[in-house]
Amino acid sequence: MTKKILAFGKDGQLVLRSANGSTQPIPKPLGGSALLLIDCSSSMSGSKITQAKEGAVSFAEETAAKGYAVGLVSFASDAILISEPVANIGLAAAVEALQADGSTNMADAINLAIDTLGGRTGLRAIVLVTDGEPNNREATIDAATRAKKLGIDIITIGV
Repeated sequence: MTKKILAFGKDGQLVLRSANGSTQPIPKPLGGSALLLIDCSSSMSGSKITQAKEGAVSFAEETAAKGYAVGLVSFASDAILISEPVANIGLAAAVEALQADGSTNMADAINLAIDTLGGRTGLRAIVLVTDGEPNNREATIDAATRAKKLGIDIITIGV
């Protein structure tokens, strides 16, 4: 067995260096999974949906760069899984296609996120981008409580 030491490569990234000077990069493990839930109800029309789209794309790019898998759910009257969380995904086109219409079925969106993230390992987070009250407050609180019990964090961003 060849001894290797931990060192920095020419690009500043961690590598394993063998006695003969050769280096082997250390892959960055995925830190976890984040699922963006974007409110596309009719109250989000205009500048709110534009702001939510811009923030979602920026968040997805920054989060993926840090080694997280990122996915997307849109919700209004129904929740729709647009993309499972994956590493290095380009969500810009999918986010740009989102349109505001319908009611605010936040409970279904959180439950869909729980089902999507449930079998994953590592840190798991739901990032909820919304402007208002859910259709069914009690069902939404129940879904959020279920996520917490399963160790899934919920981050809310108001627009």
